[in-house]
Amino acid sequence: MRSNPSGVIGAIIRRNERASLHEMATKATTMARLGAQLVVTRANVEGDFDNAFATLGQAGAGALLVAASPFFDSRHAQIIALASRYAVPAMFEHRSSRPPVAS
Repeated sequence: MRSNPSGVIGAIIRRNERASLHEMATKATTMARLGAQLVVTRANVEGDFDNAFATLGQAGAGALLVAASPFFDSRHAQIIALASRYAVPAMFEHRSSRPPVAS
């Protein structure tokens, strides 16, 4: 497993989703107490993913949390491909019904 010496974890959420915003604020507070930082990016349309991953790469994120969303579930393969390209381990908030994507 790759270590995360930067202590930065990235997250992708839907824009303006109150539940996700509240949940990520709670996670950020907890992470700060542990000496880590949560960098939250937003994606609302398919074209937003490239910018979101670029932002996380610039922030030095060593891992990625993908918020629970049918939108993200429907783009599972795209997110996995980008995570692979940026060499960042990704986890989804809930288990998808989709099979794992081989890299």
